[in-house]
Amino acid sequence: MAEEAAGSQVAVIEDDDAVAQVLEMQLSQAGFGVRRYADGGSALRDASRIRADVIVLDLRLPGADGFTVLQRVRAERDVPVLVLTAMGDGASKTRAFDLGADDYVVKPFDVEEVLARIRALLRRSGRPGGPPTVCGGLWVRAVPPAVTVCGRPVALSRREIDLLYALSQAPNRALTRGQLIDRAWGGATAVDGRLVDAYVTRIRGKLADAWSQDGDPPWSVQTVWGVGYKFTCTEPAGAS
Repeated sequence: MAEEAAGSQVAVIEDDDAVAQVLEMQLSQAGFGVRRYADGGSALRDASRIRADVIVLDLRLPGADGFTVLQRVRAERDVPVLVLTAMGDGASKTRAFDLGADDYVVKPFDVEEVLARIRALLRRSGRPGGPPTVCGGLWVRAVPPAVTVCGRPVALSRREIDLLYALSQAPNRALTRGQLIDRAWGGATAVDGRLVDAYVTRIRGKLADAWSQDGDPPWSVQTVWGVGYKFTCTEPAGAS
């Protein structure tokens, strides 16, 4: 465990002094370097200069809320972000993942669990994305995330792109919801099957709206009852 912490920096963006002190103490004892931001405004102003390997981010912050900070950080960097918040509702989780959060822990929390999740984020970070998916006018790239249909950008969130990419990299093969959580969310335990279903519905709708050619597109995301979902492509890879 110590080898993952050695030299790693964690930025803690948390306005609650008691919570921040516990995190700083435990992270320091585990071998991490720690920098704390006590409000959203200071984190927002420093977003492009935050030197961290992982960010731990509260959502209820003075100055600027955590969603705003997350959006700014994502626009500047691809550092892993663990949301640590009292907001346990599904809408907040979905919004945070849409904006690029990598994991989500609801307060009150177990500090050892948070440390374990930080280590897991460090292990997963820096993995290169694979080749883009190309199928009949659909182009999907994981890093940096982008989707186009017939050459036109499609406004998918980062997590929607991650999910579509995971499906499209296993064409014509059924993937369970658990496999998709592992591939698109890195196994984040805050994600369940219902959230995967909601994301698939949104992806289908956005891709359908983007398709402007006659007839049906040569690709689709299909439900495999009792299993999960699969991406089908009837046009050879590399065709456009």
